[in-house]
Amino acid sequence: MIVIGVTGVIGSGKSTVSRILSEIGYPVIDLDSIAHTVLDLNGVVDLIRDSIGSDVLSNGRVDRKKLAEKVFGDEHALRKLESIVHPLIVEKMSEAIERLRLKGEKVVFVDGPLIFETGTEHMFDKIVVVFAEKNQIVRRMRKRGLKKEEVLLRLSRQLPIELKEKMADYVIRNTGSKKELRQEIKRLMTKIREWEVE
Repeated sequence: MIVIGVTGVIGSGKSTVSRILSEIGYPVIDLDSIAHTVLDLNGVVDLIRDSIGSDVLSNGRVDRKKLAEKVFGDEHALRKLESIVHPLIVEKMSEAIERLRLKGEKVVFVDGPLIFETGTEHMFDKIVVVFAEKNQIVRRMRKRGLKKEEVLLRLSRQLPIELKEKMADYVIRNTGSKKELRQEIKRLMTKIREWEVE
């Protein structure tokens, strides 16, 4: 089985790429969804309250919006959060990959924004980076309700897309229309067939 990481920076379109791959029929493990599940675990809520502060909780649960506002403005809080949740995310990802392996899947995609930043790139056979221009990223994220300054701050907390591109096995350019993106994904599928016979 080939395990392919799909990554990029915030707003690059990796989730759109993963959704299209899922529509085609590939299994996709979404690390953001796993992270949301992890944030709801009782022990994790307690650790976050104790190490980051109770101001990121609402009704005894982690308020993701408050948490994001706090950690993206505070490098120390971000590192604390990562030390709490990343090991659990990796554990749950590994379990999901193993379940798909046992089902006999040939190719599995893992959609994760921080594959390189968390040092988990070794867990993947191949890594696909979704690229977009900074002005496109800002425009997309503003449509989601973030201010330009917030987008730039979040981008500053991730490896630059140009560096991720250099470390990738394959790059999808998400700089045009949805139709062009689908063409890029068709080219990726051709590349996957090559990888399967390596």
